Amino acid sequence: MNIATTINPDKKANSKPGVNGLGFVGMFFVFIGVLLQFVMVMEYDPLAHHLKFEGQTSQAVVLKKVQLPVDSLFQEFLPPLYAIQLQYVFAGKQVRATSAGYLSRWHWDRLQSGQPVEIYFDPRNTQDVILKDGMPSVPRDWTHFIFPSVLLLLGAVLVIFDPAILYSLDHE
Repeated sequence: MNIATTINPDKKANSKPGVNGLGFVGMFFVFIGVLLQFVMVMEYDPLAHHLKFEGQTSQAVVLKKVQLPVDSLFQEFLPPLYAIQLQYVFAGKQVRATSAGYLSRWHWDRLQSGQPVEIYFDPRNTQDVILKDGMPSVPRDWTHFIFPSVLLLLGAVLVIFDPAILYSLDHE
């Protein structure tokens, strides 16, 4: 028994739920919108966002490359974090710091001791350093959520125009 015959048992439903396709398109938009927002939230990096928008840039020199162990229950399955120890000048003083582990193995392999690099650093905590080239591509702000939110809203509206799609798993 489907929803149409439940509401009005005298009238038989001649069409299957979601025949006009709006519900299917709406469900697709909702799925894509939720997926995009999930990926954006999972990729958000507060340190990268802070350094990109509130930090300062500087020139630094690579002192040495290091591999940092991963602090995790699954560390034997995860690759090490690739980082570099570097030196830069801030407020007239030489500062030594270790970059956050944002470098890919490919980028890390190409760095050499003594090589100049561009960095972002936090003037309040000079040990917070990220290479400009190794910066994650996802320091997000609220404007990045506009498109997925529009997809979610459009999908919800389309499902409202064809609510039978929600009952299409009718087991008779």
